[in-house]
Amino acid sequence: MQKILMAMLDQMLELIYVVDIETYELLYINSAGREKYRIGNRKGAKCYKLLQGLDEPCPFCVNDSLTFDSVYSWEFTNKILCRHFLLKNRFVYWNGRKARIQIATDITERESEHNKLKNIQEDELIVKHCIGLPYEMGTLSKAMDDVLKRTGGYFGADRAYFFQASGDKLFMTNEWCVPQLTPEELFRELDISRFAQWRALFETKEYIVIEDMEQMKELDQALHQSLRLRGVRNLVIMPLERDGRLVGVGWVENPSAEKIGSIVPLLVSLRYFQLSAMHRIEYEAFLVKLSFEDSLTGIRNRNCYLQDIVKFRGAKNIGIVYVNINNMKGINDAFGHAYGDKMLTECARRFEKTFSSGFFYRIGGDEFVVICRDVAKAQFEQEIRSFKAQCAASTNFHVAVGYQWAERADDIQHLLHTAEAWMYEDKKQHYCKSLSSDRYRHYNDDLVELGALKKSLKEGRFIVYLQPKVSFADRSVSGAEALVRYQAEDGTVIAPVQFLPVLEDAKIISILDIFILDFICAKLSEWIKAGRQIVPISVNFSRYTLAEQDFLAQLKAVFGKYRIDKKWVIIEITESVKGIEGMDFTSLIDSIRDAGFAISIDDFGVGYANLSLFGSTNFDELKVDKSLVDNIVANKKTQMVIAFIMDICRRMDIRVVAEGVETEEQFGILKRNGCEQAQGYLFSRPIPIQEYEERFLAFR
Repeated sequence: MQKILMAMLDQMLELIYVVDIETYELLYINSAGREKYRIGNRKGAKCYKLLQGLDEPCPFCVNDSLTFDSVYSWEFTNKILCRHFLLKNRFVYWNGRKARIQIATDITERESEHNKLKNIQEDELIVKHCIGLPYEMGTLSKAMDDVLKRTGGYFGADRAYFFQASGDKLFMTNEWCVPQLTPEELFRELDISRFAQWRALFETKEYIVIEDMEQMKELDQALHQSLRLRGVRNLVIMPLERDGRLVGVGWVENPSAEKIGSIVPLLVSLRYFQLSAMHRIEYEAFLVKLSFEDSLTGIRNRNCYLQDIVKFRGAKNIGIVYVNINNMKGINDAFGHAYGDKMLTECARRFEKTFSSGFFYRIGGDEFVVICRDVAKAQFEQEIRSFKAQCAASTNFHVAVGYQWAERADDIQHLLHTAEAWMYEDKKQHYCKSLSSDRYRHYNDDLVELGALKKSLKEGRFIVYLQPKVSFADRSVSGAEALVRYQAEDGTVIAPVQFLPVLEDAKIISILDIFILDFICAKLSEWIKAGRQIVPISVNFSRYTLAEQDFLAQLKAVFGKYRIDKKWVIIEITESVKGIEGMDFTSLIDSIRDAGFAISIDDFGVGYANLSLFGSTNFDELKVDKSLVDNIVANKKTQMVIAFIMDICRRMDIRVVAEGVETEEQFGILKRNGCEQAQGYLFSRPIPIQEYEERFLAFR
């Protein structure tokens, strides 16, 4: 979808660019912009530096005036290009980042044309008014009605038409005639091929002036007959073309003899503005589409959902469907994000095929809402069964579905919340049935309930383990990573892979994440007071925890509670958080670092990690994933990749931790390439806190 969007923008003649509103980084500039500025792909450059030649943000920046819901228009003369532009701006989400998109139409020639027309007062007034109509009225149709009325009346014509091209036809969309005539009923369309044949016989293709209708008789006898019956004596036709393609035709019948000589210059001027207006109206519709359409699936997005929800209040025979794809993170990790995106798109297509009266919304990364209006209960329930059957027949694709139907939606929010609650109940049943061992089912069944999770935390069923990190220099313990296990009532210790996806899908994982942070901070405080020699401990946070608006406030609250130095805790983040809709990955990391915390990027080397991370993000530590370390002995290419990563990190003063080190050979290769810390079974498995204290925490 993104590639198609950029391909469309690259074909446009206007200058179009997209800028991050927080960092002023240029996220995209189309080919017309690159050509005008004579630059290559300068993604990441500061917009004020590249486009305005300034050393700091522009004093005339309009970010404070923009919204997602409307287009902000203004004019500006660019000193670098020495051109005057009509600018259209609004907010959009671009690859998950809040950004400003700007469409710049070069109107320098328009200004020049105005100056030339100042000597002819009447022409100046009519042009000035007509060119402003599309911008004032918002739609081309309304503006064209007024343009035809004013130009037709000004030139003393009997009729004026505007034909718009569609397929192989020209269809009359607007008509004006003097009061004593009636609107034309028969002359409503023309074949484009027929129009092109007789147009080709004229010397100029930009306009056609027929002062004697006998000329038309020789060109097209049938059309001549039709015009003669309507009393047409002379005719002026103005084709509108874009990129060599006919998009419309202006048509004026019987202008006064004394003014027919001056009609062409005015219509030529108006044609330029009509084309610009058509461009503008199409682009504004496109911007609205960007703001309210999910770029991946093509259905409505959360922004549209929040706006539309009020429209359904009081609706009759309404059905609500709440859908969540189970274990989306596991699917992305196992098969890659491209596969995960395909599943999301397929889910949207199934909605469209199944729910005949539905409005479809993607309201989160893997969450959808369908709202069906004027649907009988029996039909709605049949469509639910059909959708579930389609999903059940798919491999590796399981959805949780909750739904609610009502005769009248007096409380639409209550219906949505009820459908959502049933969706989570369906999700609970999925995990209960799909786990590999029966002994794990009962606790996962409980954990998706918030109260049960808090009860398990209070009872101490979640146990924090630590896995040491060692220095390559002397194999001394230089840090540790906090990990969690669940202890069932029968004493069985359960690995996190069995319960973390459940808590993530239930969107209550943050409760556990903050619990672990609190536990680690309490232990660090205890060790410091006891005089032990401590090392920094890394704490992992789910992408859903990081996406919460008050995440940073929760972080600060825990540290305020124990008053320990922030250097003793490292915040671990995976780059997969970029998959959370609406999350600005770079801004998130910057805000955490600005608060005084160190950032570690985990799992570097799996499918979604890429080298652009180094150019776009500031962080303190990089953890090389076990998948790379596993191949480092036998695979020379992997060794080259590791060496390259180490070199980049050394130059950027980023610590490197190698995960999953299990053999001395792996340790030796990593050490030769400059790795600083290692973590793996060669040194220690994850161990309980008491064992960690006994083995690794000496007293000062």
